Amino acid sequence: MASGETVIQSMWSPAVTAVRSKGIPCIYQPLKEGYRGWATGFALSKSVSGKKAEIDLTMKVLTEAKKAGQFRAFWKDFNESVNLMASGETIIQSMWSPAVTKVRSMGIPCTFQPLKEGYRSWASGFCVSKAVSGPKLDWAYEFVNWYLSGWAGAYLNRQGYYSAVLSTAKANMTADEWGYWMEGKPAVGDIKAPDGTVLEKAGAKRDGGSYEDRMGAVACWNAVMDENDYMVRKWNEFIAA
Repeated sequence: MASGETVIQSMWSPAVTAVRSKGIPCIYQPLKEGYRGWATGFALSKSVSGKKAEIDLTMKVLTEAKKAGQFRAFWKDFNESVNLMASGETIIQSMWSPAVTKVRSMGIPCTFQPLKEGYRSWASGFCVSKAVSGPKLDWAYEFVNWYLSGWAGAYLNRQGYYSAVLSTAKANMTADEWGYWMEGKPAVGDIKAPDGTVLEKAGAKRDGGSYEDRMGAVACWNAVMDENDYMVRKWNEFIAA
């Protein structure tokens, strides 16, 4: 598998699964030059911004694939995504990093496959309400400071994510863990998941390589489209089709 177009190639029917969430799967539509006409032959504009015509085209292609029996399911939660992959019901699937970690810790091969179009990326952070003041505001900052102090960052890194403050996360990881997760080096010893189960054996390398390799291949970031409400309606129609 080298391209996003694989998700609608008939050879994988019906072993493809996607997340059911309205906003996230639609980011898979062409958002960059490299995504132009994926699997369809349609020539899209160079800068795809989520306009109605672009959403319609994406949903048309996906709906045709769904009606042809391409998709096994659309998962709604963590456990469902893990079970679909671990059971062998699906071969290609959108998954969160902790779910991939869980499947691997069960001794089942599960690979994040880099695509020629590049990665779709996302980020999250903390927001403090302007209505918070006094001790509650102090508690909020105390939590944020703790979260960025290293332990939580190391936990996230062991799931395959990247923490906001890499230096403190590094201080809470072994040199071997840091080499595997962040530098793309072969593991010297067994790499363990956050719960302590063995995730990878010595000699394994992380999918996609180092932090610089992976982040350097990001093609688009999750964002709310200008036509978000329209996209949600079309997505609901796709699910119901």
